[in-house]
Amino acid sequence: MDHVAGLGLIRQIYPDIPIHVHREEVPIYESFARRCQDFGLQVEDPDLPPKNTLTLFDATASKYMNCGELEFQIVPTPGHSPGHVGFYEPKSMSFFGGDFIMQGSVGRTDFPTSNPTDMNESLEHFVHSMPEAVTIFPGHGPPTTLKQEKQTNPFLQAYANNWGGA
Repeated sequence: MDHVAGLGLIRQIYPDIPIHVHREEVPIYESFARRCQDFGLQVEDPDLPPKNTLTLFDATASKYMNCGELEFQIVPTPGHSPGHVGFYEPKSMSFFGGDFIMQGSVGRTDFPTSNPTDMNESLEHFVHSMPEAVTIFPGHGPPTTLKQEKQTNPFLQAYANNWGGA
């Protein structure tokens, strides 16, 4: 729900801002009101931008996304949700990961659209492919680094212990 809830407000404030949605996330987007009800939240009018105004992408076809002068690599991180991605900006060594890795934890995988196996594969790939100095900006909680998470995050330690590090 938190992935979608503010999009209507953002579009009201910035009517021309593009909203990018991974193709595999469209069913989650379309079922927003029902998902809120599943958690006991009453949503009378979700006020979401119509699907035909979204910019859909596929992380296997789209490798980069520009934001002003910055070029972000799109990093597929399925697990928390099927089309979950992060955005890596190599010049600043910054990774914007949403609900992928958070300080001391990872995104939940007990939702109907989550997949624990995908999450484990995403975590292993991330630990083995990213530099330890990368700063992770999660969707929840304070920033952290891959180095810190390899040392303290129980969800990453199995992969970190079997790898020399970047």
